[in-house]
Amino acid sequence: MRDARNSWCGARATIDHAEPPGPTSPAGRATRLWTRPGSWPRLAGRGVQCLGQAAFLYHMRIPVRLALRVACGARVVGQQRVPLRGGIVVAANHQSLADPVVLQAYVPRHLTYLMTDKYDHVAALRWFARFWGAITVREAGLNRDAVRSALAALAEGAALGVFPEGGLSRDGRIHDPQPGVALLAARAGVPVVPVGLAGTGRLLPPDTWAFHRRRIAVVVGEPVVPTGLRRGELLDRIGRAIRDAAAAAEALARAPGSGCAPRCKGV
Repeated sequence: MRDARNSWCGARATIDHAEPPGPTSPAGRATRLWTRPGSWPRLAGRGVQCLGQAAFLYHMRIPVRLALRVACGARVVGQQRVPLRGGIVVAANHQSLADPVVLQAYVPRHLTYLMTDKYDHVAALRWFARFWGAITVREAGLNRDAVRSALAALAEGAALGVFPEGGLSRDGRIHDPQPGVALLAARAGVPVVPVGLAGTGRLLPPDTWAFHRRRIAVVVGEPVVPTGLRRGELLDRIGRAIRDAAAAAEALARAPGSGCAPRCKGV
């Protein structure tokens, strides 16, 4: 498998970083469901869904990367830092409704997103969220069911995609993460992979569906391991890691030419 260090994505992207077949991939989960003794009639729909997710991710990742490279000059650093096996939480800053698409395009895992119920009234988004296996989080009230579902997914080895600021940033700043991300990581005992996104707020500004051609960048930081950290310390470390990755992504997006900006090296 070709090394992905500091790689450009898009036209040069390959399937090298697609989630390999295994127990935690959509295809692996589907196989496990079908081969469990006596369970196939009850879980047939779930098995087909997992296979559909795997096929969609396999066939759409390269065209999406190509489109982002051509239209946005997309740049990415650090994909090799994402563990390819086991439960993880992928936590990114949130500037645009395009963020989930960009994040999934460049993270080499199927992401089970925590998605707000704010957009449940949009039929297409609601259908795709269910197809993709997203976990719905209510904007108001307790979310015990969502927490239980997220912990169960992590226990099965899933990669959970979250935007821990709690909503879109409309002022361009990186806001403090909500405590839920630290709670999930601490309870499940899984690492948090910080990701910085830059340019997506200019590509698709908040509260609009008008796209603009702007350069975007993605920087994956070193995973934050919860072992030995109190929940407050873990939350602070996650917040700093996301800010560092976002600052590196912004520097990379604004850097001239095709080289990696010095500021983003070693993030």
